[in-house]
Amino acid sequence: LAALLGGMVGAWLPGPAQAIVSSTDPAGWLGNADARLAGVGQVQFSGGGTCSASLLDGGAWVLTAAHCAVSSGGQVSFLGGTVTALFSQPSQVHVFPTWTGIGADGSGLGHNNDLALIRLDQAVTQVAGYALYSGSDPIGLDVLVTGYGQTGLGTTGAVAGSGGTLHWGRNTYDTRLVGGQSAVFDFDSGASANSLFGGLGHGTAEASLASGDSGGASFIDVAGSLRLVGVHSFIGRDDLGLADVDGHLNSSFGEFAGDTDDAGRSALKIAVTAVPEPAAAWLWVLGLVAITARRTRSVKSPACPIA
Repeated sequence: LAALLGGMVGAWLPGPAQAIVSSTDPAGWLGNADARLAGVGQVQFSGGGTCSASLLDGGAWVLTAAHCAVSSGGQVSFLGGTVTALFSQPSQVHVFPTWTGIGADGSGLGHNNDLALIRLDQAVTQVAGYALYSGSDPIGLDVLVTGYGQTGLGTTGAVAGSGGTLHWGRNTYDTRLVGGQSAVFDFDSGASANSLFGGLGHGTAEASLASGDSGGASFIDVAGSLRLVGVHSFIGRDDLGLADVDGHLNSSFGEFAGDTDDAGRSALKIAVTAVPEPAAAWLWVLGLVAITARRTRSVKSPACPIA
């Protein structure tokens, strides 16, 4: 896929998402440390595939990434499996209408439409769902990144088999993919050499995405309440070796990650209460709005899904 990253050409490879903290002890960031994250769940499709997801206001629907969805029923679990919810039929999974899947070259990602809605058999009442962020364009704002994917250190990347526990960290939406509109953030080590878009990050709270975080949420804190602003979609790296700490696409320092976000009231602008059946489920989605990205450093960046 030829995509424009911050005004410059980039090449992509597909890949799923998860949060990786830069602390020397990533276990310190695991678990439901913030009670407001109880609505962040893990979705498992009976036809195969596990991703992260978020419960929407009203408790009847969850939101995840389209590249995670398969034609089957399944289960969403919250609070480490203490609360579970079923979706029994494939017809309860509604992929965003303009999603066409991911090509071998990563094409299909970055167009702000990597979304799927899942109607649950019964509304979840034990944990609170999330309303969508309704403020201005979030580029430049700090976000709380959450997910159930792999963990690890920014110096060495994601550790295979380490996922399955809710984790979180912080980052800042740096820029957009021109033509795709997805919001992206880099994984800062605190050293300028590993800062793809500028800035030095959030120290030991800095986080990025890795396998298993796809479909998870980024939040903005609005007066103490979390508002869902982005759905994790992909990761990428600087193909010229300008920032990546180890030269491998593995969620290490100097790489970047991207969310389908709510800019211009885009694909994320969906109903957060009752949604009608089934083709009409996306009638609450407003049209995509083209947004001009801020110009950043020139990079060539392969991107990949982070399911």
